[in-house]
Amino acid sequence: MNMLAVIELREIISNQQIVYAESIRKILKTDNSISKKINNINSLKVGFQKPFELAIKDYLYVVCLFSLKQVSKELEMSNPKKLSIELRSWINATSQTVTGKYLTETNQSVTLPVIDNIGRGLSDNELVYRVNLLFDEIKLKKPDKIIGGIEGKGLLRGRNLAVQIYNKDVKLETEGFSADLMGTLKQERVVAAQWSAILDKHVCELCASLDGRIIDIDSPDYAFYSPGEIHLGCRCLWVYIRSSERPENRRVDWKVPKTTLLKKYAKPDLKKKREIEIEDEEK
Repeated sequence: MNMLAVIELREIISNQQIVYAESIRKILKTDNSISKKINNINSLKVGFQKPFELAIKDYLYVVCLFSLKQVSKELEMSNPKKLSIELRSWINATSQTVTGKYLTETNQSVTLPVIDNIGRGLSDNELVYRVNLLFDEIKLKKPDKIIGGIEGKGLLRGRNLAVQIYNKDVKLETEGFSADLMGTLKQERVVAAQWSAILDKHVCELCASLDGRIIDIDSPDYAFYSPGEIHLGCRCLWVYIRSSERPENRRVDWKVPKTTLLKKYAKPDLKKKREIEIEDEEK
């Protein structure tokens, strides 16, 4: 599971928490009757629909494209670098559905406890404190469930698209495909990419050492050290970072993989490249 996507959702939830808790505080401080306060609280919405949709959409795009690329290699066919119109529509619809479900559940889980406790002797500060506790719980658990839930669906969709292309069920010339990956990234204002490995018992030392590293997409290494291709059966992927991302979340910290790890795990062409680089450095 990609932690950058999880962190992004947690940041959005933190912003929701601040705005929502303050709205609750203002309602409680009014001189309105308890029934009026309850009505006003009941009408509150946690909001932030667009940021949530965009975060989910971005991650689904990356996962679908990764799956398409991997299966294309397995089927030994030329690899489209852009998703079809149909799959982009599915990503949009899925993002809206997941976001809507999350917002509805969150509205209920933070609103109902406040309404139930109004008039039971709790102070305004105590009620707001409980709202923050509920948000902390949501922030801790919900992003992992959301990302984990859509990741499998995205991988399956990308795989299905590759098979459709292979069986000629999808016509590339009419479905909006493009082989210009760099052009697509520039158009989407992507400036960097973060290596994301699946850190389970099957991950190799090479991929584990690269996990979380951020590279400038204009760097030559971006083309040479590709997730999913660095060795046979690699399950890593790039998570793309836009120029609108916070500076601390797109700080480049890429390092060339260790020679010992490349020799042990990487494909022969990558081993050879590193050996040539070392020879040039020593001259």
